[in-house]
Amino acid sequence: YVVQNLPSMKREQRASHFVPEGCDVPYMSPAKVCDVLNRFSIVLFRGDSLTRHMRQGLFLTLNNDFVRGSIISTHDESYECRCDGQFSEAEACRLNNGKFDHMHPHELGLCSRLPAEGVFEYLGQQIATDTKTTRIDWAKINCAWPKFRGVLIVLQGGPHFGVDPELTYKEAILPVISHMRYKQCAEQGKAVTIWTSYGAQSRTLDTKYPHQSRENARVFNDRIEELLEGSGVITLDYWNFTADAQTSDGFHYLTDVNVFKIYYLLNLIEKVPLAT
Repeated sequence: YVVQNLPSMKREQRASHFVPEGCDVPYMSPAKVCDVLNRFSIVLFRGDSLTRHMRQGLFLTLNNDFVRGSIISTHDESYECRCDGQFSEAEACRLNNGKFDHMHPHELGLCSRLPAEGVFEYLGQQIATDTKTTRIDWAKINCAWPKFRGVLIVLQGGPHFGVDPELTYKEAILPVISHMRYKQCAEQGKAVTIWTSYGAQSRTLDTKYPHQSRENARVFNDRIEELLEGSGVITLDYWNFTADAQTSDGFHYLTDVNVFKIYYLLNLIEKVPLAT
């Protein structure tokens, strides 16, 4: 499905049908997703538009609604953003009522099987294009609290930093993993941090955005992995299964890819040990 009457959305003339080769990532029910995330007190996604779309994939799975489960908005325009249109960069499809960026699951009727008290708090942050960084509310992340179960941090970046790995590391990663509160959690085994790699841009955009080419993306990913060596941050490589996957504009992937990203991520998170 592709949204009509949204002129800012360029369209590839293919239905969204995405089957990764050589991968077997189990489906997770919404209840299972809640259980996995509730291992933590704070779940934080921090990145650019690619992470925003991955967060939409998370909401879609939590709502078990592939038609408009990722749209957290009461704006009438957003109702046009259905199916693959949920992942359009059209302005109407980016409207939300704030809960998309910060919420407890029960505020959206999610994870109802879990008691309201003690369910994880979700924080989603968009890296600002002007300052390049967005401050994390570290007051919420305090592993000295006896009941604090831990923090999950999913990081991503690159395009807003010119696909410069050193700059991305300095601006998007280092301020997180060098913070006193983060170090405290890491020392106690209560911090799980995952860096999601740069994906593969469509060849149709190489002339306009040569710095974002697939070749440069691989160089970027390899260098970030080198910079993260010994940090305890887990790298999740999305490059292979984003190559030639369906997009809305050559850069932003559609439903199947973003849902697969989330299942891939969640299955990894479930297996990572966490101190109790």
